[in-house]
Amino acid sequence: MLRNAFRPVVLLMTIALASPLAASPIVGVSANTIPQGTFMVDVWATGKSYTRSFIDGDDSWVDLPADSDVSAATVCPRIYYGVTDWLTMRVAFPIEDRFAKYGTGDGEDANIGFGDILVEPKFQFYRTTDGATKASILTTLCLPTGDTDGKPALSDGSTDVAVGVVVSRQMERVAGHAAVIYCLNGESEAGVDKKDMWIATASLETPIGDGWSLLWEAKGYAGETMSKYYRLYTCPGVCWKGERVTAGLSAMISTVAYGGGGISWLDYEWAPYFKIYYRFF
Repeated sequence: MLRNAFRPVVLLMTIALASPLAASPIVGVSANTIPQGTFMVDVWATGKSYTRSFIDGDDSWVDLPADSDVSAATVCPRIYYGVTDWLTMRVAFPIEDRFAKYGTGDGEDANIGFGDILVEPKFQFYRTTDGATKASILTTLCLPTGDTDGKPALSDGSTDVAVGVVVSRQMERVAGHAAVIYCLNGESEAGVDKKDMWIATASLETPIGDGWSLLWEAKGYAGETMSKYYRLYTCPGVCWKGERVTAGLSAMISTVAYGGGGISWLDYEWAPYFKIYYRFF
């Protein structure tokens, strides 16, 4: 079903693509935690069709052959628990669907299954009396539980860690969120020392009435080891907030892209990104 919906998968996306804890933004992340003793679930999904590849020697992008098909889809259910009012635990169970056909006569590879489990505590260390401004520490432990032997593989077999800080601010009508995260990526099962990486997200929510808001988001990646690497995606979207449910849809549009060494040599023009939350409180 995933394959029919998105046309599956590709190279590994490191924990950067699946991690930091979120609450209000759809693509980005917030400093919000949930009340002690309560649960929340969310599911996010995306599908990417890769259109170009970076050639390190030429420092340039080339279009993939017209008869190739390299794509990826992820559906990721996540469970939250409020350990205290300032500590929220989240565990993510991504389902990966990957497909690669590089040209006529080259055959094709397809794989679907569970990816790497993510364990993600969030510590809120600052909150103003009125709750308008919050700041939290984000942490992620990526466990190598995905299939490393399939083609394409669903995991590279490394254990990865990420840590960062996020600040959220509720203004009169607009909510803003900004985060900076550093990912320490471990050695892959093949013995490759993966590139460490910075991630930054920024989000603005602008209400337009009856529970609806416009989203103005951006997400960037940058790494320097092995060869320079950076990506910037602008992510306009819309979300709806009910009493217990929040749902949103964004378009991740590739704005700036360079480099590939150690992370991904592929990029796409745009990809849909959907998320829905349900709060048990």
